Amino acid sequence: MIKTILLKTFYFVARALNLLGLDLKRLTPSSNLEYQVTKGLQEHVIDFVIDVGANKGQYATALRQFGYQGKIISIEPLSDAHQQLVRHARNDPKWLVAPRCAAGASNGNSEIFISGNSVSSSILQMAARHIKAAKKSAPIGSEEIAITRLDDLLLGFLEGDERVFLKIDTQGFEWSVLDGAPELIENVIGIQIEASIVELYSGQHLFDEIYERLSQLGFSLWGIQNGFTDKVSGETLQFDMIMFKGPH
Repeated sequence: MIKTILLKTFYFVARALNLLGLDLKRLTPSSNLEYQVTKGLQEHVIDFVIDVGANKGQYATALRQFGYQGKIISIEPLSDAHQQLVRHARNDPKWLVAPRCAAGASNGNSEIFISGNSVSSSILQMAARHIKAAKKSAPIGSEEIAITRLDDLLLGFLEGDERVFLKIDTQGFEWSVLDGAPELIENVIGIQIEASIVELYSGQHLFDEIYERLSQLGFSLWGIQNGFTDKVSGETLQFDMIMFKGPH
């Protein structure tokens, strides 16, 4: 009886949303990107997530919403985003925020180009193909930032027995992040990384190179999530790869 009432309510709400141009779907790994990641973390018993390119903390917040209860450390270079990130994490004792910096191949300083859409900000210059597909993402300014190798930054945060998942969302700078983390990668169980099919940032490494590099390090493809599609042409420009070590 209760099940019948719930189903009728579901269909009534779904139909009402359809009239508004919205869709109500059952929560599954195929219908929700963050839920899919969380299921992967559960399946591989991950207890420490390294969130590189955290922006304001959207990724970590989503993991918490879908049940991940392990440790998180978030890394973000933009000053405004980092301030908001700290506020979002302050009441979560297992969510740590690193000092404001970018992860890279070597320690030093650099300039980061601030995008009109802050999540598209990058140390690399944005390519014309990106701006054509998302005009609001065009750079509107820049600021000086520190760059730190992950192998150096994470000293003192990791104890050595964690099952680590590494998420890299650095807008074309993924290769440099990996260059600065050879020791960390040996202990990483899973990774989520942006991969571009076409050059969206000047000089970036593309999907095939990143996939080959991670495959040689023992990672196998576990999932693909669509990240950036040209709304006019319908062409997929960038997606996230989720990879885990060992057989699935």
